[in-house]
Amino acid sequence: MFFGDDMIGVTKLDLDDRFYNKQWSGIESKPIEYRNLHHHTTAISQGVIKMWCEVDQKDSKKAGDGPMDITPEPVREFEMRLIIWKTKDIEMMDFEGTSDVYVRSFMDVA
Repeated sequence: MFFGDDMIGVTKLDLDDRFYNKQWSGIESKPIEYRNLHHHTTAISQGVIKMWCEVDQKDSKKAGDGPMDITPEPVREFEMRLIIWKTKDIEMMDFEGTSDVYVRSFMDVA
């Protein structure tokens, strides 16, 4: 929303090497890989993708399962109310004998 759909970087993955490699295709659960993202304007990595790759033949049992749904949960709205009944040891700072006290709070919803 703020930065648009600009390309951050690319990574290339040779699927033929994996599909025809007996050692890689014999592993039941594929290992998680960390792949660097590269952009043509710089030699410095633009980030890292954490991923795994599975290549299945069309007639395999797993190929019929379809893609895994990795859609994030929809955003839900909550209302939080904070009530402060009393305060103490707050100095009076202005000429009316009151202080403009404010509260700052953070909620970790993870």
